Amino acid sequence: MKRFLPCLYLAPITASVAAQDRESELQQRIATLELELAAARAELADRQRKEPSAAAGAKAETPRIETEETDDAFLRVGDFTFGGAMRVNWTLGDYTTGATGPSRGGHGGDVSLDTFRIDAGYERGPWSGNAEYRWYPGTNFFHTLDAGYAMGETHQLRGGLTRVPFGVGPYGPSNNWFFDQHYYVGLADDMDLGLVYTTKHGDWTVDLAVFGAAEPNMRGASDAGARYSFDIVDARNDTRYFGNKTPTGYEESGQLNLRAIRAFPDLAAPTDLGVSLQYGHFNGNGTRDARPYAASLHSLSEYDAWTLKLQATHYDYDTTTDYVTGGFYDYTTDIASRGDILSAALSYTWEKPATWLDSITFYNDFSVIRKPASGYNDSALNVLGAAFAKGGWYIYADWALSNGNEFVGDFRPDMQADNRNRRWQSRWNINLGYYF
Repeated sequence: MKRFLPCLYLAPITASVAAQDRESELQQRIATLELELAAARAELADRQRKEPSAAAGAKAETPRIETEETDDAFLRVGDFTFGGAMRVNWTLGDYTTGATGPSRGGHGGDVSLDTFRIDAGYERGPWSGNAEYRWYPGTNFFHTLDAGYAMGETHQLRGGLTRVPFGVGPYGPSNNWFFDQHYYVGLADDMDLGLVYTTKHGDWTVDLAVFGAAEPNMRGASDAGARYSFDIVDARNDTRYFGNKTPTGYEESGQLNLRAIRAFPDLAAPTDLGVSLQYGHFNGNGTRDARPYAASLHSLSEYDAWTLKLQATHYDYDTTTDYVTGGFYDYTTDIASRGDILSAALSYTWEKPATWLDSITFYNDFSVIRKPASGYNDSALNVLGAAFAKGGWYIYADWALSNGNEFVGDFRPDMQADNRNRRWQSRWNINLGYYF
């Protein structure tokens, strides 16, 4: 916020009135910002527009308008701001892909375009809005398309294609480019069509949401998986089904969400402790409908430059089979229809390590899906890495190790489902992103 020094000369009465109007406008913007920051508290360490990614199963930027971001926008026209990003990946794994030249499995690795995106923001008084469109190789889609209204200092309503309030933060318990295992079953960074109401009272922040449908299928080769976040979809006729079973016909048809977070700012390590609940409905399309649910306990603790995110989740998608088919990034695949997910993400941020570098964040993120179905093996993912920030640049350098994630390894089917051919594989990944 800017400080205004009093003038030493008399100003006209109209100037005083204008100042009061300006102060009122600033107070409204501050109220909006407080609500947005409360919804994304877990990402305060990533102010340099950190964004998980995806062409290989990844992340995305928080759908929010913050003062520090809109002021740095590439283009401002009245109350609108415009920007974007481009990201490129270098990948090298300890597995073979059968390619005779450079590939993600050998010959020096592979360099490829990750994503290109254009985004727009709007802010005027209590009103705000976000739109973000992304291009990946072979597919493109809206990531975000929503509008918000702040009611005083403690209430906000957002609607449209917006993020589901579930878990420790917008990206779940992770710091890396790959995300954690919550993302791969649709329980982190999930964008759906609906309304989200956020209220803040003292140390409490509560989100209530109703969603009528998953995000729509957009442009790509898949009939059901051309979208950003993982959704349960009817993949019975999808030509881009990547699995070794019979794809299911379930599809999301609405859900309710409740998330409550209590801040404990006076602890030696200030902590946010929360609970998330989700209950929904799947159309069966040829079989009985399902009543899926998920429940999660999560925490975010900070001590000096250290941050610890913890989350424990139980989910049951209530299908007649031990697996269910979902889709994202222009293909469909199978996951275990019920399980428990345990995640822990520890990071350390070194501010201004050099004059040419804003920060380095070191981290190790671990998550595992434990599956109760007979014959189903657990799927674990560990990512050790660092993120480098400088101006509009944000660079991830990750070493991912997994025994059950389709984006770490030779892309075997069933890795998120029964995972019968489980074996540990690793992948080096460097993601260079520039945000404008």
